[in-house]
Amino acid sequence: MKCLMSLQMGSCNISGTIPYTLGNVTLLKQLNLSYNQITGPIPSNLKQLDLSLDQINGAIPPALGGLINLEILSFTFNQISGFIPSELGNMTSLVELHLEENKLKGQISSSISNLS
Repeated sequence: MKCLMSLQMGSCNISGTIPYTLGNVTLLKQLNLSYNQITGPIPSNLKQLDLSLDQINGAIPPALGGLINLEILSFTFNQISGFIPSELGNMTSLVELHLEENKLKGQISSSISNLS
């Protein structure tokens, strides 16, 4: 599966962590695990990540700012709370950020203006 570029597994009743071995699939650019119950670290080589409707809760991890190749990030319809971390401003390739229908609060960091 080293040539896999897109993995679309939305609405598959998957739960648990994202397998760390997905990080070994170096050509993987799109990962859609929406409408599941996913947790755990995210492979860093992605360009598109959709974790909408996954019952994700807690704060947005500042480490997401390290996903500098990511172009599309969607956490729509989860239970994410807290503030939008300023580290997301490091994601200079990001062109779409979907955070609607969560429990976010506070001001939007000025670092977000660094995004494309």
